[in-house]
Amino acid sequence: MRGRDHKGYRVDQHPSRPETRTERKRRMRGVSAWLLEWRRLDRADDQRERRVVGVLSPRLSAQRVGEIARALFYAERMQPGELRYLMLEGRKAPGHPQWEMIKHVMFGEEKEAPWTDRFRIGGDPYLYCRLVKNLKEPALGALTWDELPVPQIRPLS
Repeated sequence: MRGRDHKGYRVDQHPSRPETRTERKRRMRGVSAWLLEWRRLDRADDQRERRVVGVLSPRLSAQRVGEIARALFYAERMQPGELRYLMLEGRKAPGHPQWEMIKHVMFGEEKEAPWTDRFRIGGDPYLYCRLVKNLKEPALGALTWDELPVPQIRPLS
């Protein structure tokens, strides 16, 4: 039970000691982070169907977050025999990140380029991972954040 003491209390919220002003400020201050959550295809916009499974440092590279997300995906969705098979398959194994694509125009041709700030792994449910800003915990156990806008690449004039 990581992050909790032997009686099940959060480390920063033990009943014998009230939350200090500094701890409250730290909890309320918005930060940038990688957010990993499970979503369903048919209910992607439903807040109740989302389950946050990870918050990672924004300093981690997209490839490293992809590896961590793949490990979480495999642990949640695969049986031990399938895990052995995936280990033997290596790079050919399914479950690699599908990067979100950005459309842009280059030399008069419309093309797509991967945007490494958002990706997903799996079918339904899928693990949706992205960089967010202003991540806060306004109430204990509840998170709020702002999504980063998808960049618009304009052709050079």
